[in-house]
Amino acid sequence: IKKYIPYFQPKIDMRDGSLAGAEALARGIDEDGNIVMPDRFIETLEKNGGIRELDFYMLDSVFRQLNEWQEKGYFLPRISVNISRRTLFNPTALASILAIQSRYPDSLAGKVDLEITETAGNIETTTLANVVDRFRTFGIEFELDDFGSRYANIAIFSNIKFSTIKLDRSLINE
Repeated sequence: IKKYIPYFQPKIDMRDGSLAGAEALARGIDEDGNIVMPDRFIETLEKNGGIRELDFYMLDSVFRQLNEWQEKGYFLPRISVNISRRTLFNPTALASILAIQSRYPDSLAGKVDLEITETAGNIETTTLANVVDRFRTFGIEFELDDFGSRYANIAIFSNIKFSTIKLDRSLINE
């Protein structure tokens, strides 16, 4: 993969069809300019540790895009950015995220949420709750993605306050 880019997938309010926000999804670009889907690189990056660089690159890219939209006077939606467990539980993660935020206007900080998958709940719930609470003291909110994809861990809600919970398609297909 030559480089990575964010693809912004809109989140639509089903009540009225309005734009409720977006999710920044990573896409790779190969040497020939072709789009490479995440299932072809995320697992490798998780294994070799490169996922941290991708997480921080995507976060910076989202802030850069929001800053550009703000300078042009455009509407600024809330955008969620995936963050891996490997990144989230690294002791320097919070400092790195705050350093990225500091390069952009303060008004943008509340427009970006971090998104973790339910599999992050495999970590002891108290540990995850402590990390989320520590980030929250700096105004960083979390979304839970794919709830119910493997198991529906209801206990995760009793200890962790998520700003958004996204249900896995398997729970709502029927």
